[in-house]
Amino acid sequence: MTTAPATWLDDRGKTLFLAEEIGRGGEGVVYAVRDAPDLCAKVYSKLPDDDRVDKLVAMVEAFRRDPTLAEWCAWPRDLLLDGMGQVRGFVMDQLHDLVPVHDLYDPEERKRQFPLLTWQDLVRAAAFCAAMFGALHSHGVVVGDVNERNVLVRPDGRLHLVDCDSFQFSIGGRVFGTGVGVPDYTPPELQGADFSSLIRTENHDRFGLAVLCFKLVFMGRHPFAGGASGEIGPAIAAYDYAYPSVAAKLRHLLPLSAVDQHAMQLFQQAFVHSEANRPDAQTWSATLTSLAESMRPCAVETMHRIAATSRQCPWCQIETVLHYQWFAPPDPEAWISGFSPELHAAEQQRAALDAISSPAKPEWWEEPPQLSAAVQLADRAVASGPKHDVASWYLRLLSGLSAVAGAALLATESALGRYLLPAGLLAWAGGFVWGRARLRPWKARLESLRLTADAVRHAGDDWRGEAWRRGEADRKLVVQFDQYFDRYRGLEQERQRVLGHMLADTPDATAVPALQKVSLETAPLPPIVDQERRSSLRIRGLYSAADMTRERLTGVPGLTNQQVEALVRWRVALEVQAGGERRPPPSDDALQALDKRMEQERQRLLSAMQGVVDARQTASREAMQVLDDTWRKAEADSVALQQQADEVWRALSQLQ
Repeated sequence: MTTAPATWLDDRGKTLFLAEEIGRGGEGVVYAVRDAPDLCAKVYSKLPDDDRVDKLVAMVEAFRRDPTLAEWCAWPRDLLLDGMGQVRGFVMDQLHDLVPVHDLYDPEERKRQFPLLTWQDLVRAAAFCAAMFGALHSHGVVVGDVNERNVLVRPDGRLHLVDCDSFQFSIGGRVFGTGVGVPDYTPPELQGADFSSLIRTENHDRFGLAVLCFKLVFMGRHPFAGGASGEIGPAIAAYDYAYPSVAAKLRHLLPLSAVDQHAMQLFQQAFVHSEANRPDAQTWSATLTSLAESMRPCAVETMHRIAATSRQCPWCQIETVLHYQWFAPPDPEAWISGFSPELHAAEQQRAALDAISSPAKPEWWEEPPQLSAAVQLADRAVASGPKHDVASWYLRLLSGLSAVAGAALLATESALGRYLLPAGLLAWAGGFVWGRARLRPWKARLESLRLTADAVRHAGDDWRGEAWRRGEADRKLVVQFDQYFDRYRGLEQERQRVLGHMLADTPDATAVPALQKVSLETAPLPPIVDQERRSSLRIRGLYSAADMTRERLTGVPGLTNQQVEALVRWRVALEVQAGGERRPPPSDDALQALDKRMEQERQRLLSAMQGVVDARQTASREAMQVLDDTWRKAEADSVALQQQADEVWRALSQLQ
């Protein structure tokens, strides 16, 4: 993943730090916003033109007048500005754990991600989709570029719209268009039109909405697919609403009669009649909500739902033809894991960690104002300190001259020389001792001044060294947190790996050659597996008893759980006859123990991450205090040094 390279601002002056990349499209990149886990920012790849900027400004102003716009879609909340003040994108709500709407109406993806949702839930989703469009239309917003890529599904099955900056938006008589469109959702009157300057209407949206509702209700099938034209765009242009006739021929499709008469009439109005008769979003929402509320469970299959107006379960009829379960019932005997990684808990810990200020960096050192001047004055005073005492120097000079004179007189055998020479030498020695004694306080005073100046001179080194040590300690805490965080995010993958190993259904290697010789074409399979199921196995590439593993059999169209287990037991019996050994499947206690172990590890990692957050919080406060105290001490020492140096300098001036 890439990271935005700069610091950004919103249009209210708040600084935004963009974190990791979470999405990429043709127009730009979407980044998470650090310290704001519920927000993200879209940065355009190219500098937006004036029209796009005006449109974003208008949409942000509309949001601030009515924040309910963001309840249905990722509506722009704030403008995103670069360091030059230019608009580069916008800020919107970050949508967590959403998947494309295709995963809701695609049978395999739905069974994998939403295993408990029924047809009734899909009809409710279609009604919710219509309510979204109705809310936007009530604000004068036209979606324009209607397509399934812009519709996402929440974990609870509700829908959400994205790419809102492409919506058509009007304000003050000015219309900001969409400029793009998808033929599969474009009404007949706009097929082949140039979208770059086209002004859409709510009525155009109604056609795309009807297609979305149809695909949700009829398991992803497009209402105009399978017609004589062969292509959806031309079929729409010709009003060739093909699904009723195609479904009458292909019995594995959900018949149009599975819905009530009101919904059938709405689809007919949207796809066959003139554009003036298209149902609006409110009508779709009310009709589909009523259809969903009227459904009842099938008496045979608990996951099947039937409209109140239907006499027979359409799903049971389809499964007798297709041998495929659109809605697979949960196995009451199967163990269902209760473990949940709860990634939001780790994300909250991450946000708490990122909210803590890092210690100051060494290069942030700011020298106290008096420091340089004080050190220079102290150095000058030390360099100018007295090298000798004047009074004692004169004494030594006179006594030296006396000693010289005495020596000269002694050479002439004068009696005065015998007294003058010793007296001069004695006086000279006394003057030397006296001079040293008078200079000793000055030397001590200057040495103290020099030591203080050295301490002040190196205050910056002390502060930078402390900042470096604190920064290294902080970096280690962040690295430690990242390790815990990565481990936490990988818990579910680790659980799946261990679970896959526990549930592995691999034939004993010693018996595989014998199993491969048992062809499914001629072998006596269990009575529950009829000839038609035998053909289904061969179509899926399963040819011998060695292929009869639970992993390969699960999901084969037409095979029930009982048939899968019967085939696995049949293969195991052949393994034993061939001398192989088979380990028993894991017990529910073993599977529950795995969940318990993973939950304990989850709690341990959460506690460890909280410990790191607390440690960093404490370390951050201590670093701030220590570095502040160090700087204040340097400031106080600078003031004291300046006073001391000034006093010494004045005393030296008086001495001179």
